[in-house]
Amino acid sequence: MAENSGKDIPESTSELDSDEISNTLELESIELEGLSIKRKILLLAIGFFSLLSFIIILFPIEEILRSILVARTEKSGIHIGFKKINFPYFGLKTIDSLYVLTKDNIEFKAEEVNFTINPYQIWNRAQVISTIESFSNNLEMYNMVMNARSLNLDINLTNTDRENLVLNGSIGIHLTGGNITRLPEILSFLGVSEIKVKMIQMNLKITGNKILIEKGNFDISIAKIMLKGRIDISPVFNNSLMELEVCPKLSKEYAVDREDLQNMLLLYSKTGDPCFPIKGTIGNPRVDLNLMPQNGIQPQNPVITDENPLTPTPPGTPPVVPPTSE
Repeated sequence: MAENSGKDIPESTSELDSDEISNTLELESIELEGLSIKRKILLLAIGFFSLLSFIIILFPIEEILRSILVARTEKSGIHIGFKKINFPYFGLKTIDSLYVLTKDNIEFKAEEVNFTINPYQIWNRAQVISTIESFSNNLEMYNMVMNARSLNLDINLTNTDRENLVLNGSIGIHLTGGNITRLPEILSFLGVSEIKVKMIQMNLKITGNKILIEKGNFDISIAKIMLKGRIDISPVFNNSLMELEVCPKLSKEYAVDREDLQNMLLLYSKTGDPCFPIKGTIGNPRVDLNLMPQNGIQPQNPVITDENPLTPTPPGTPPVVPPTSE
């Protein structure tokens, strides 16, 4: 009995040891499997960020943004180029030597552009809220050339179409210090070769292909002009329809030099603050001067176009008064 009991003890002990070993191995295998999953996740994260850093190092941010801008604007026929861009994720962004050319040959250049925008907004195109300030600007469009010292834009736009560029929102424009060095033919009757621009301020509301000019103030060397109305944007910008109301007030110096224009504007308005509509298209505007009968004179309604420009009589020429019946 003693021998049998002595033999049974090692057998039971060995069985316990084997059970403990198997349990320990199972726990170790579970721990190893858990660590393996964590290591896989960690390795994947390290690999992803390494690849991202590698891409950023090999492909500078300028080239990435250049590619995004080209992809986003090529469908609309707009070409955008620049010499250099400084694009930190936070803070002010800067572009040197910006160049924009539309399919209608509207050309815009700026020596330096500072702006604030979230990089996600450029990629997503859902909404763009930005303040843009550019210096040494030059705009050339439809036989008109204009330069400006400073241009500020306050932009709040939402793109409602994922495939195409359909914008809704508002744009505030503030321009100071500049010159219009080449005027379109329709303004040849002004008799000036260059116009100094003191300030231009406009508030625009954009809904799809419609631009509503809620407020437009132009302070230029020959006049102060108030402008409001709407423009229906066409795929060819030159063919965009417009309905504008223009209220000019000649400067004292220019009114003295062009007394004929001053008298004409006073004649066309009972209040001395004349407003008249501009209709037609961007490329072929029509200025309809709605003359009111005054002092027994029934004026005509001239239409100013490139083919039929308004040519006022020289200064000092007395007005022609039609004979009245006795």
